[in-house]
Amino acid sequence: MEPVTTITSSSPTNRQQKLLDAARRSSSFDVAKLTNIIYGSAEAAAEHERVRDSYERALKETNPTVLPRVYHGMDRKELYHDGLRWGAVHLREGTRQAHSQFTAFGPKYSLVSTTPYGHQFALFSPALKLLGDEEQVNYWWPLARDGKIVCTYAQTELGHGTFLRGLETTATLDEHTDEIVINTPTVTATKYWPGGMGYTASHAIVMARLIAKGVDHGIHAFVVQIRSLTDYKPMPGIEAGDIGMKIGWNSTDNGYLSFNHVRIPRRNMLAKNAQLARDGTYTPSKNDKLLYGGLTSSRVMIVSTTAFQLAQAATIATRYSFRLQVMMYKSQHSRLLKHIASSYAIQFSWMDLDAAYKAHASALGEQDLSKLAYTHFATAALKAFCTEVAVTGAEDCRRLLGGIGYSYLSGMPLLLVTLEGENYVMYQQAARYLIKAYPQTLLMVYRHRASRMLQECSEALRVGSMARAHEEVWNDTMMELIAAARAHIQLAVLEAFIRHVSDIKDPHVHRVMKHLCDLYALSDIENPAASGSLGFFEDGFLSHVQLREIRRIVRLKHEILIPEAVGLVDAWNFSDASLQSAVGQKDGNAYERVMGWTRQLPINLEAQQMGGVEVAGFEAYTQPVLNTSMRTRM
Repeated sequence: MEPVTTITSSSPTNRQQKLLDAARRSSSFDVAKLTNIIYGSAEAAAEHERVRDSYERALKETNPTVLPRVYHGMDRKELYHDGLRWGAVHLREGTRQAHSQFTAFGPKYSLVSTTPYGHQFALFSPALKLLGDEEQVNYWWPLARDGKIVCTYAQTELGHGTFLRGLETTATLDEHTDEIVINTPTVTATKYWPGGMGYTASHAIVMARLIAKGVDHGIHAFVVQIRSLTDYKPMPGIEAGDIGMKIGWNSTDNGYLSFNHVRIPRRNMLAKNAQLARDGTYTPSKNDKLLYGGLTSSRVMIVSTTAFQLAQAATIATRYSFRLQVMMYKSQHSRLLKHIASSYAIQFSWMDLDAAYKAHASALGEQDLSKLAYTHFATAALKAFCTEVAVTGAEDCRRLLGGIGYSYLSGMPLLLVTLEGENYVMYQQAARYLIKAYPQTLLMVYRHRASRMLQECSEALRVGSMARAHEEVWNDTMMELIAAARAHIQLAVLEAFIRHVSDIKDPHVHRVMKHLCDLYALSDIENPAASGSLGFFEDGFLSHVQLREIRRIVRLKHEILIPEAVGLVDAWNFSDASLQSAVGQKDGNAYERVMGWTRQLPINLEAQQMGGVEVAGFEAYTQPVLNTSMRTRM
């Protein structure tokens, strides 16, 4: 049994630990002050650490020498049960301590939806409060908040994901019984993918087509009980189950759900924005885009998660690079420092996005829709850009580890930083908003590139639409539109980075973060492999002479930032338990930890009990092969 007591790092004892300790001591700034900036304040950083540590104690994950449970070779059911285990701790501790930590992401910094209970607060709650009237919110929210029901958000169908208007599930009014009949008319209408929907959720907000008096009124939201609270069997007419193993996040039961004429009270249609009377009289919403609220809030959470997951990858790779003394190689530090910079850029962009979303949500409470279009654009655009940057950066960090990056014990394969919506669709949504908003006043090089690319797209659409259908011209221009949208998002992210760095009061932290911000901006210009880098030069706005000067400055920034790298990743304050990495732990004892964890793998423990033989495989396969070979030689 793993001890509960925390194992603290002692003084460095081996060469790798001493190398990392020396690199850590080379930082010129107070790491704790930067941690406070990442989390918003000293109080918020302390609360985050306190709650995270309490979770790790409750889960008995405080001993870094013990192999994490995730590496125990669990099958599908065991992975699900492990998710239930830590999800229950999250619900229990959240209620007991009355805190709001780990709503956007869990204690391992993956999306909180990786627990089967994750949709309860991440999606069900925002959708209920956005779409339900006061009476409905007052009824359903206390039940969910107090854990009397377990909820999910059922929108995605087997045949329909991002395209909300294409959903097929029907919700037909029965005027005689004052009920709504939920039905799955085709196999493609099966709800598919929502977390917790397989076996955990008792209730769901189901997005379906409202039909009253034979008229299809489009997509609306309905609260549906999908499992009995007595024996947890599916309610009559409901089929539900797990969709099996995914490439990540197997601790939650992403599920399927189908309805065979399931009846619910009419009042279970969420009616803040649109209403349905018993006689079928329908009062529409002022704006059907309000339905996107559930996913809009989730995209804000995703952006924050990508910052932390990229920072985790950079933390592991940076610590390991100093242990191996490879950080001084240009091919190592040039890539790592850019990924460190990107993690901060994403986090600062999330801070602005979160503020914008909260302002939008407050305005919606007053029936003010003025911020809706921008919020939809910003959440879609930043979700696409930040997940793209983070997943590419995390994969590059894995490669920077060399061979150990191919091992699960490195912690790298556990990092998965994209989901919910195909990013090129997200970029198209951003492009549509920008084209409508053009022209507009747009930092010098980035601003020029973004403005020029958008102007060229706008002109191509205008001229092309004179002779052909607009959608045909849009399709022909799609890749240019996506590039223009991405350029605008890069500009917005850079502006957020610059703005937040300028607000840093401590001169030592400010100096380092200013260098990091400069590196972030200049790297995308001088790196020919960076997406959209050609756009800085194709109209002659930047010259080859200027490019050579930018490359000289980038090299200078690398020299300045290498001694700061460990401090920059330490500032994210990841615990060893949250990294789940044998080579990324704070004490630097990588090789002893790798061997310690390797010996604890279930296949090795079992073989050790049998004298070092993996008996089942030997007797079934290797022994017959050997016997056959011996008989052949004889």
